[in-house]
Amino acid sequence: MTDQQRFEMEIRWAREKGWLQVRDPFTGGWHEILAKEAPRGWTKAATRAKMSMQGGTPQRRRRDA
Repeated sequence: MTDQQRFEMEIRWAREKGWLQVRDPFTGGWHEILAKEAPRGWTKAATRAKMSMQGGTPQRRRRDA
């Protein structure tokens, strides 16, 4: 965190399917954005956060050959 940042940036899944909630590290406000428009890695970060809150680890989808 820089001196200007007051909050840690957080990314999590919103209640509405396909949307992410992103915490602004400067104001602490929450913003919702479409997951498909988010920078790479944000959906993975949201999934990791969700799994850590549930006490589990994300399961990888099995691909059939």
